[in-house]
Amino acid sequence: MVSEIQEDLGNSLLPAPISDHAERYEAISKHLRKVRLPYDVNFQFLKRGIQIRSNWFPIVKMQWAKGDLLHSHVEKHLGYPVALEGLRAKWLILVRQLEAAQVAHGDLQTRQYPGARRIDPAGGLRRVWVPALSGRHATEIGHRAYQHPERSEQDYGQAIDRFQLSSFNLSLAALERDVTLWERFHTGDNRDLRA
Repeated sequence: MVSEIQEDLGNSLLPAPISDHAERYEAISKHLRKVRLPYDVNFQFLKRGIQIRSNWFPIVKMQWAKGDLLHSHVEKHLGYPVALEGLRAKWLILVRQLEAAQVAHGDLQTRQYPGARRIDPAGGLRRVWVPALSGRHATEIGHRAYQHPERSEQDYGQAIDRFQLSSFNLSLAALERDVTLWERFHTGDNRDLRA
């Protein structure tokens, strides 16, 4: 299989099929086109995206998001509390915009998202919640280090991002006041500054 990747577009072959994958992706696509969030990347769900032998598999075709990952952006600005405060303010705006648009990502984490630019929902689309998916369970709960310890597949609705967003907000506020916390507690794979 040869996949052509253009400068601004990428393709993702979806993982093992989930029985209602196509229905979920179509609902998410329709809702995101309707609400048009300012930090979203364009994507298109293609049910018949790639053919391998005689079988068709779905893909997500989307723009590549450009910019620093959140943890890299934070690390570059550790000595600049005003920049960290600005980033924290952007996170609070993000929370308000997601909730107003009735969208929950389900797997916000520091290694996926460009810090000061855009949110890239690529792999996370499987975890996104929109109103059309109310009453269903999550197909995955995302990276364990970024989720509430008691979150399960039944926790799937508009509030699923609140723990992650609150944790990021608190960690950024702490770093504004004491940058040594980064060296002492950041592991490279945690949602906040806990060891």
